Amino acid sequence: MQLARYTPEQLEVGMWIENYIPKGLECAPVGPTGFLLTEQHIRRIKEEGRDWVWIHKNRGLLRIRKHSPSASMPEKTTPPPTQAPANSTAMNTDQLLDYLDNLQPGHDIEPKEDVQKELFRAADIIKIANEQMQYILTHISKGGTLDHSQMRTLTEISDQITRSIYANHDALLSVCLIKQVDNTTYQHSINVAVLLALAGRRMGYETKQLEALALGGLLHDTGKSKVPINILNKPGRLTNSEYAIIKSHVQAGTHLIAHHHTLSKITRDAITQHHERFDGSGYPLRLKGAEISEHGRLTAIADVFDAIISKRPYHQPLNPISGLKRILSWSEHHFCTYTAHQFIRAIGLYPIGTLLRLESGLLGVVIEQNPRSLLLPVLRIVFNARKSTAVNSPYVLDLEKHPQQILGYENPEKWGINPMLHLIGGNCDSK
Repeated sequence: MQLARYTPEQLEVGMWIENYIPKGLECAPVGPTGFLLTEQHIRRIKEEGRDWVWIHKNRGLLRIRKHSPSASMPEKTTPPPTQAPANSTAMNTDQLLDYLDNLQPGHDIEPKEDVQKELFRAADIIKIANEQMQYILTHISKGGTLDHSQMRTLTEISDQITRSIYANHDALLSVCLIKQVDNTTYQHSINVAVLLALAGRRMGYETKQLEALALGGLLHDTGKSKVPINILNKPGRLTNSEYAIIKSHVQAGTHLIAHHHTLSKITRDAITQHHERFDGSGYPLRLKGAEISEHGRLTAIADVFDAIISKRPYHQPLNPISGLKRILSWSEHHFCTYTAHQFIRAIGLYPIGTLLRLESGLLGVVIEQNPRSLLLPVLRIVFNARKSTAVNSPYVLDLEKHPQQILGYENPEKWGINPMLHLIGGNCDSK
């Protein structure tokens, strides 16, 4: 039998619970296959006074222990001598990867176009979006308004983003992630729009909903055009008055769309709620839990994720896995756990276009996700780090068929590698 009874006192973060629907769950409903426990879930179960719950013995934390090289003792259903990490920030990388790999799958996405083919169109969409967003935000910063012609332009861009996500969900994401140098407000807004459309599709949104969500991403930070650039890009700590000015960008953005009466609630929520937090600690209205719409919750996550993996005057960028780890840890309080999980599944642990180092010393660009496991992407091997030389004939390596341990991310600039060239590269052998 794969299930065992655990009392609330025996529960640990990362265990996989089955056949249980929490009472008064404020997030989206839990699927029938169960979910991974967080501190928030365990606390709620204890408050409900349950005598016991069903825990899957071969998923989540217990799967990690079962397959760990140090696991020599038979599994017990009593609390182990060494407790699991108190929260997700304490998880080591292997635990984190296994945790994320076991998240609920969400809505399946079947690409209609080959990623290499869609990349060219995705690059054009981002180029046009950059030009238009820069023009519009510069116009607003000089005292202009957001007129109907500009709104039609942004609506068309959001439509193009959605079409590209339907064609191949990895293409636009890879273009955005590779362009994480000197991330400006307009580039950030485009990235958030792409992240929202991708996550929304993973969550089963319809086309019109995705378009409205992407438009919300494009518009969510328009109010920052009213913030003085010296405050916006200040490398040091903000004063209380400066922080108040930064926070005012939400109201400024809301004011900019006030006369656009046909905007959907989805778009408006993305603009007005992207700094609200699930525990009520956000701004401007300090909304809490179900008071924040799902679109607002999702925009908050996308906004933070792109910010922390991007270079800013006041911080260096995190790599995607570190960024996802932060999102996971903050889902204990600031973000809705269910929404955060769906976002992480949509992005993938190793996004298309990222450069990975293998245990063999080989470096490979991720060119395809594995729908069966986030941990086993398909790579194009392009460099040998041990020899400090490029691979003469780059080849495709499927880690599901030919397993190698992934040691971590590498900075492409360090090795003089342009991931985009290898994503659109020509023929190569497969392994």
